[in-house]
Amino acid sequence: MSIPATMSSLETLNGLVEHEPGWWPDVCAKIASGTGYDEVARELMIKPALLRGWIGGDKGREADFQRAMEYRKELRKEKAENRLAAFVDSQIDESLVNPTHVLAAIEKTLGKGGIGVNVDTGGGNVTIIHESV
Repeated sequence: MSIPATMSSLETLNGLVEHEPGWWPDVCAKIASGTGYDEVARELMIKPALLRGWIGGDKGREADFQRAMEYRKELRKEKAENRLAAFVDSQIDESLVNPTHVLAAIEKTLGKGGIGVNVDTGGGNVTIIHESV
């Protein structure tokens, strides 16, 4: 379903910021926790490009958005570190571990884009960097 970008969409966004002071911080918190701005736009029934343009059209909103994206990246890295540490600390028969499954789990956690994860294994550090190909 295509949603037309209209002046009413901009009025909706501006009205939310003006009349619901907690709305924008809530959107930033959602984005920081992993919700895409496209999903936020769908909830508002506006086009994602319009929402992104509206965010970028104000220096303060853009700074808030970029900060939320950094927090998202930090959260993903923390999750990946915790998952990898739990794996390293687990008592399992290594002959039963399929490296492909381990790498797939890490990819699902990190996504693509070259995020690196360092884990202290007790006997040294392991660094995993998942890069898009």
